[in-house]
Amino acid sequence: PFDVVVSQEVLEHAGDQRAYLAQAHSVLREGGYLVLTTPNAAVSLSNPTLLMQPMENHLTRAELRRILTVERYSVERLYSFFYGYAKWRPYRFQMRYGRLLNAGLHQIAVCRKVGGPLPL
Repeated sequence: PFDVVVSQEVLEHAGDQRAYLAQAHSVLREGGYLVLTTPNAAVSLSNPTLLMQPMENHLTRAELRRILTVERYSVERLYSFFYGYAKWRPYRFQMRYGRLLNAGLHQIAVCRKVGGPLPL
């Protein structure tokens, strides 16, 4: 088993997101971490030009938290962020003071594996 599984911008392309998360769960040691990023549907779905990939199943913050919980992860941190805008004032505010109204284009979730193997 692995201590950490990292998934960057993959979940939204999975045909079966629950199966994808279950596979990550199966290779993690008990208490291991899943760190994933995925687009924030609250932002991406409001701008169709952001939907350029063949399969785009973007999740809202609530949907992401729900699917992670169902797949036996304890969500330690979940917030949105912006790639490449480190000099942008609202981004600096977000990084310094926490969430900025869940307005980032992407979400990051840091989760711990809880529970045993999933029933078949």
